[in-house]
Amino acid sequence: MPRLNNPTVLLTRPKASSDAFVAELTKIAGAFEPLISPAFEIVATDAPVIPFEVAIFTSRAGVVHAPHGLGRLAYCVGEATAKAAQLAGYDARSAQGGAPELIAMILREQPQAALLHFRGEVSYGNIRDTLNDHGLKCSHTIVYRKSPCAPSRDFILGSTSTHSCIICLFSAETVSIIAEWPIEFSGIHVVAISQNVADAARRLKPASVTTSNAPTLGEMAAATSRLIA
Repeated sequence: MPRLNNPTVLLTRPKASSDAFVAELTKIAGAFEPLISPAFEIVATDAPVIPFEVAIFTSRAGVVHAPHGLGRLAYCVGEATAKAAQLAGYDARSAQGGAPELIAMILREQPQAALLHFRGEVSYGNIRDTLNDHGLKCSHTIVYRKSPCAPSRDFILGSTSTHSCIICLFSAETVSIIAEWPIEFSGIHVVAISQNVADAARRLKPASVTTSNAPTLGEMAAATSRLIA
């Protein structure tokens, strides 16, 4: 696929996360125009937290809505989540991948402690049941949910212009939200953070789908930069 000249890069994560991605992409990519319209807002569920010895985090939102770490061990899906957990007082370890890599790391270490997965209302990977099936003691608590947002007028106009467009997608749940937006994706190029997200994104019938080499911010920026002239 030829590289795109000064494309619009559409971002649907919450603004702080989208701004961080724009900063990372700016370091390595050619000219592009970022356009942010969050697909959701994070809403706390105020669920009670059962006693635990070791935390499992699959997102930074899970860390935000968990109690202070007090030095407890935390297994984290990736570097960004691990950094957030470290700041929240956990002894954080990163699986540097997705849910399969996280599960594999925990099974290798075989922690004989009460594990608690702090997760959102929608969660992929079946972490709790998989760990329990392998003899570990794991529970989960739903500490947040994603409340869908409508796209901004600028976002709709930007996505339907004749200008080249790239949309960066970080979760299958986001795909399910934006699939309901009044946007035609057939001319838009998707960059997906994982194969699971890439498979979900194909329902949008985009112009192309590119998958990041690893589910990290840096690799997502690298995959996106390769589409930009």
